[in-house]
Amino acid sequence: NKCNGKGIVLSIANKHVEYTVQLIHLLRALDNRLPIQIVYYDDVSEESKMKIVTAAQEEYKTLPESFQNASHLFNSDYLDKNRKGLRPQEVWFVNAYNAIHKSYRGKFSRFGNKLLAMMFTSFDEFMLIDADTVMMKPPEYFFNLEQYKQTGAYFFKDRSVHRRPTADGIYMEKMAPATIDSVMFDIPIMTNYTKNREFFKGLKHYMESGLVMLNKNIHLNSILMISQINFLRPIAGKVYGDKELFWLGFAMNGDENYYFDTNFAAAVGNITPPNERSRDDGTPHHSKEICSPHPGHVSGEDNHTLLWINSGFRFCHQADEVNFEEEADKKTRLKFLTNAQAFRNYYYEPLRITHAIVPPLDDKLENRKNSQQEPEKGWLLEKGYCMQYMWCAYSSIGGEQKESIKKENTLEGLLVTYNDDEVALFNYLGDIWVGMD
Repeated sequence: NKCNGKGIVLSIANKHVEYTVQLIHLLRALDNRLPIQIVYYDDVSEESKMKIVTAAQEEYKTLPESFQNASHLFNSDYLDKNRKGLRPQEVWFVNAYNAIHKSYRGKFSRFGNKLLAMMFTSFDEFMLIDADTVMMKPPEYFFNLEQYKQTGAYFFKDRSVHRRPTADGIYMEKMAPATIDSVMFDIPIMTNYTKNREFFKGLKHYMESGLVMLNKNIHLNSILMISQINFLRPIAGKVYGDKELFWLGFAMNGDENYYFDTNFAAAVGNITPPNERSRDDGTPHHSKEICSPHPGHVSGEDNHTLLWINSGFRFCHQADEVNFEEEADKKTRLKFLTNAQAFRNYYYEPLRITHAIVPPLDDKLENRKNSQQEPEKGWLLEKGYCMQYMWCAYSSIGGEQKESIKKENTLEGLLVTYNDDEVALFNYLGDIWVGMD
């Protein structure tokens, strides 16, 4: 075993280069000290590599104004004005193309490239991320999470939206080791640790794979299993991309030594003002609402710390595709934006984060019907905005019901309010990612 050390791993193609440059800038702002390996499949040009290396190594002394409000949060050696300013990054490029037999070179496309990155990284312990993943904590923080140190596999949950046939879960159970496998080959069978997860109750998306923590020394066999089930259409066809392959690969390998953060994904951003959201009689809702294109991940350790978000840091990562005239004419959301230019500016600017909402989820995945015009479920897809990437999350669902014999059925989620220092840090990191002055 010639693998060693810890590091960050991502898989990209030429089309991901701009996101990767912004990621590198963010890692410099986070004072990252871990090496970065970019595993690719013969599809990253020399020009793209040069852009990434430049972002990692060039002088970076001029910081956005927002740094002034966050500077006290960093150590005294954070900005070395005598050299290159923000800490340069160590970047390695790994071309996996020649390591794949020519008969299989067409099998690893799109999400499959992440599996190659997982296989061919030289790190013993690694953080596997997407190019548009945005960390709010330095990478070292994640390697020090207690449950990661105990298990060597730390995963995060997705938004608790959409449903799937429960037959899918039954099928996945049947693909796991059976009793005879356990008796003959000493492979552990799947336990309720896995089977009690909401995926088996009918939740369509369970895992968010934009950031995955793995220890290859502990879980190499499970990593191999993940790569194998990617080729099995009856399994891979029931999930979106690589979302569920990680933990299902573990479970099908008889390996339940993994940990999911206890919180499902949150909506992060600003709470919808009460004057933009009220009941028919004009009274305010009990529930709070955040509408945002970005899923965020609030640590289950303290139900407060924002660990990372997805889809970059620009408010609408699909802004290049948006018709801003049509967006401005809808007037159902973001009512403080009064014209197309205001929408354009807002969509291209960094997401501003003051709050997070992790919506509640009914144990039976049922809606909480009520007579108070409160939301029945925790998420609402707002199709009219940001190319259908806008999701609204609610801090509670349910309320009083019409029939007097039925009990009030309110279910509370998690509403997080960030303090001035936290908001200042988010603003600074957002400005770095977007490239604000």
